[in-house]
Amino acid sequence: MLTINDIVPYTGLTRGTIDIPRCPGRIPGPNNAEHGVKRWKRSTIDDIMSKRRG
Repeated sequence: MLTINDIVPYTGLTRGTIDIPRCPGRIPGPNNAEHGVKRWKRSTIDDIMSKRRG
């Protein structure tokens, strides 16, 4: 599971790009949000990155 801080180096995107309010076509809501920490599955991020324009 990846937090936003983990997603930045994993994808090479800036935090601002990742942390933009969730809108269609962007990173969806987290897969897990226990204890107020939002986390995404690596497979979710990989799927989103595969669909991004180059």
